[in-house]
Amino acid sequence: MAPFRESTIVTAAAQPSPLPKSNASAWLLASIQVDTFLDHLPINRQETRYARLGVHLPRATLCEWKLASAELLATLLRGARAAATMYSSLGTCRLNGIEPYGWLREALERLPAHPISQIHELLPLAR
Repeated sequence: MAPFRESTIVTAAAQPSPLPKSNASAWLLASIQVDTFLDHLPINRQETRYARLGVHLPRATLCEWKLASAELLATLLRGARAAATMYSSLGTCRLNGIEPYGWLREALERLPAHPISQIHELLPLAR
């Protein structure tokens, strides 16, 4: 028989919530969104399901977390859209023999005072 040895249980630090002043994990927020939008599970049924598991999550909290996590994702998507626009514009410059740095510098200089109705004039192929 092996001799008795003491052991220490080590607990990993909890991951911070993506939402300020919340204890909702990223996994839980993703689960709420997937249940809602892919599985078409209404919030009242999600509340019931969590209650069966012994977790008290009121509908109001689920709704708040659903909205707040969607807003976080919208920020990510705005950034992705901006990056795609930049790649597309600079790629257009390269494919059409327009010097990308010069075009971008000029567009950024002119943009603040340029009328929004004529914004298309700043695109690479409008030169």
